[in-house]
Amino acid sequence: MNSTITLNQWWILICSLFLGFVLDKLIFVPKAGISYVIFIILFYTIFFIILRSIPLYNRRMGNFLLLCILVLSLNYFLYDQMIFYLLNFLVIPAFMFLHYLLSIQPKNTSSFFIPHTIIRFGLKKLRVSVNQIVLLFMYCTRLFSRNIDEQKRKVWSKVFYGLLLSIPLLFIVIVLLMSSDLYFTTILTQIPSWFTLLSVNTLQDILLILLFGCLFYGVFQAAFVYTESLTSNNPDQIKAFDQIIVMTLLVLLNLVYLFYLVIQFAYFFNGDLAEGFTYAEYARRGFFELVTITMINLTVTVFILHFVKQDHTFYKKIIQILLSILLGSSLLILISAFMRLHLYEQAYGFTFTRILVHTFIIFLFVIIIYTIIKVWLQRLSLLHFYFLSSLIFYCSINIINIDSIVVDRNLERYKLTGKIDLYYLNEMSDTGKLGLIELHELNSELEGLENLLQEIKEERLQTQSDKWQAYNLTKQELDRKLQELTIN
Repeated sequence: MNSTITLNQWWILICSLFLGFVLDKLIFVPKAGISYVIFIILFYTIFFIILRSIPLYNRRMGNFLLLCILVLSLNYFLYDQMIFYLLNFLVIPAFMFLHYLLSIQPKNTSSFFIPHTIIRFGLKKLRVSVNQIVLLFMYCTRLFSRNIDEQKRKVWSKVFYGLLLSIPLLFIVIVLLMSSDLYFTTILTQIPSWFTLLSVNTLQDILLILLFGCLFYGVFQAAFVYTESLTSNNPDQIKAFDQIIVMTLLVLLNLVYLFYLVIQFAYFFNGDLAEGFTYAEYARRGFFELVTITMINLTVTVFILHFVKQDHTFYKKIIQILLSILLGSSLLILISAFMRLHLYEQAYGFTFTRILVHTFIIFLFVIIIYTIIKVWLQRLSLLHFYFLSSLIFYCSINIINIDSIVVDRNLERYKLTGKIDLYYLNEMSDTGKLGLIELHELNSELEGLENLLQEIKEERLQTQSDKWQAYNLTKQELDRKLQELTIN
């Protein structure tokens, strides 16, 4: 690489620039829809073609991650949930990089579930990627300057570095000058129009393609460069905490939780509330605190299992019993939190956040049950299970369409009580607006409903996008139903 670029490296560079072009045209658009799925398919087609000459490891886990990435990308095509739209812009690239690391890591996957080893190996590969990009630029510089003598080459390299150093200073000076003189500002803003062949948008596209093309090239090239495999510390070396100290902590925690649960059983689980409390007020108080306490208990348990000495058999059994009591208390606390939230929903209706928290409580319930088993069967891998179950949980909430559940529950509640929050449904994604149309079919004379639907219809006509990248099934269904809707 120091003297020349091989044919295979030129091929990788061309593919990387093509991926940069595809990324610019399919992802960096006003609203990605089906285009995100297409990008993922194209990326992994090229990924496996480029890396076909080297062995890929951990295929079972890698294929599972690949399935998760595809499921998350389908969310852009199937639904219109802004929270996942934004969140997956960070999560999907992170999963893709994790899949890349997993595929080129020869050792078994057990060390991959220790966070510091993942980060260390990822940073190593990123450093190799940057080195490959620098080597590419050095080669290109020599290639374009081979007919220039050494003295002129040094001069031009100094001019180039001078230009780079001047960019931040020029930016500050120009901004200050623009703020001081309106005519100067007007002249500068007209400069892009002087270049009819190269608009600002075109320049931005070129820069994005080059930036991500080089990034992809560096990452692909790094896969061919040997990097020291992950190694995890000897478990016996990190178990430094004394058993008696931990037992004391667990006894005190368990006493507090048992006292709390006795009170819960006295006036909540049996249906009797303290005087002056309504169910809705009681449900609202302390719900998130209970979920937080459960997560703290899980953290404490994981810490004890990994960092406490297990050299005394009797103390080990006592700790196992205390941990089981702690986790059993956590299960009862979760049940209390679940019931509180259910009561609150009965009083105030269903929202995206409340349904999402319901699913998170169920997820924590599964995690705790597995952790209790792990306390007694130490050969089980805890972090491995946490990682896999977290992936499944996150992909599940992406694909089940929580907004649809919220709409269905609120319509059921309306049929029973006659109460519904029209404006919350309108603030939701397009699924919420579909719920308003369904509500119109149930009761077209509901106060304020037809005016709201008319506003939605007019707004839709003004903001409708004709870009194919934004194609989305939920949006298409809403557009169709709005056209068919008859408003008096």
